[in-house]
Amino acid sequence: MDNKQSMFFPKYDIDIENIRISFYFHGMDDSETEKERTVLHKHSEYIIYVSDKNTIYIQTKGRRFSLAPGEVLILPPNTEHIYSPENENICFSAGFTFEQNEHVCNEDVYTPLSDFFRSLYCLHLKKQTVIAKTVQEINRLFTENSIVALLFRLKICFTLIIFNLYDNLAYISSVEPTKEDLSPETMKKYKNTHLRPFVIDSYMRAHFRENITLEQMAKALSLSTKQLSRIIKNTYGQTFRKRITFMRVEEAKKLLLDKNLTIAQIAFMVGFSTHTGFYKAFKQITGKKPGEWR
Repeated sequence: MDNKQSMFFPKYDIDIENIRISFYFHGMDDSETEKERTVLHKHSEYIIYVSDKNTIYIQTKGRRFSLAPGEVLILPPNTEHIYSPENENICFSAGFTFEQNEHVCNEDVYTPLSDFFRSLYCLHLKKQTVIAKTVQEINRLFTENSIVALLFRLKICFTLIIFNLYDNLAYISSVEPTKEDLSPETMKKYKNTHLRPFVIDSYMRAHFRENITLEQMAKALSLSTKQLSRIIKNTYGQTFRKRITFMRVEEAKKLLLDKNLTIAQIAFMVGFSTHTGFYKAFKQITGKKPGEWR
């Protein structure tokens, strides 16, 4: 993509069913490209990487991703990452945000997107041929001289990307993993669509306040404990127990804003069985005591 021309279009706003989706080009000028290659860095928005021609390697603190042609990686905000040194090229990347407009939005469209983006983990999608071809079209558009035509057609391309992402995420809306155990056939379907980590995340968010064990969760999701441990570690860079503790502390941080709740009440509400365990975990993760956070 032509670096100078792309700088004229730093942001594209797309409105779909009263949802405002904003795309931002990043990593386009020489200084940003150099940072992508050499410095562990992060962005305030979601980042989508699309490999359309060459295999690309991207390293986060907890995992190394290999993106073959036709594969997509989405990183949540503030995820530290860097291109691995063996890359000869960089791939298409853009930042994006989304929010509800002033009018009531279409929940059938908004909910699958918001459910995923609230979960905040890296998503590696394979076999994304349509998105890869759309990126090739975006790259081709930047060789044209008509600015008006370029802007209009870029919005069309970004809209195609969003709808293809939605198609992937919408698989989740057909079941409710938080309410019932999932059959091996259902879990196999999610494995084949590369959304199994999302199902696992949904289940953990529904049950982290309970005294849940790795064995109980593995049985509910029709996985072996070894499989579940590996997926959780690859997704979050944390063990099962550390992830549950992290989720409890994150919930406690929100509840601490309510001055009507005592710290002891909050500890038990988020799943800790003792004050000592809560104080220790909170201080270890946040660097502060619960009272200091409040």
